[in-house]
Amino acid sequence: MKAVILAAGLSSRLYPLTLKKPKCLLDVGGVSIIERQIENIYKVGINDILVVVGYKKDIIKKALGDKVKFRDYEDFDKTNNLHTLWSIESDIRGDFMCFFSDVLFDPELILKAKESKEDFCMIIDTNQVLEGTMRVNINDGIITDIGGHLDTNNASGNFIGIAKFSKMGSKKLLNKIEKMYHGHNNDYYTVAINELAKEGEKISYIKTNDRIWIEIDTKQDYKKAKRLFR
Repeated sequence: MKAVILAAGLSSRLYPLTLKKPKCLLDVGGVSIIERQIENIYKVGINDILVVVGYKKDIIKKALGDKVKFRDYEDFDKTNNLHTLWSIESDIRGDFMCFFSDVLFDPELILKAKESKEDFCMIIDTNQVLEGTMRVNINDGIITDIGGHLDTNNASGNFIGIAKFSKMGSKKLLNKIEKMYHGHNNDYYTVAINELAKEGEKISYIKTNDRIWIEIDTKQDYKKAKRLFR
């Protein structure tokens, strides 16, 4: 099992906090966001961690040193993470877990996802439906729709930015991304998941239940994270 952390983006919604350093290095309780992620990934027995960097990449590399492997993504200011993920397609031809680099979480959540036997396993919060995040619709125990296009009043919950893919799941995901590569510069890789769901692929999930998590997109999120993870 490999862990991939997508940490190439500009994080412009947090300016000016992220003008001099990337969002993943913001301090939460004395530890950066991405270092907290890495600690939790190690806790569940995943030692092969690949961080995809772009914006302020040298600062990230200096901060993390030899704790992880790195891949550079140069078009971080022109595209979103569908393209970022495709840039490392040769590294993710087997089982892997994918993390947005701005998510803090209880390690129990990723342990459950890691142990899933499904080809696609998304971590979902069904206790709330939030603005500014990837929302999901769930029908008959599987995810049938995912994305920011879903109305908050009708969605079933939120994707928290962490997913696990089996070797077969990664193959199907990459095949779909390859077909969608042109014309999707601004899209998250979840648009490929959405297409797979519509084609009848079983997109499974685990619930966060009462486990803590937060995605840090705004200054308000950052303040909340510092309260939750003192």
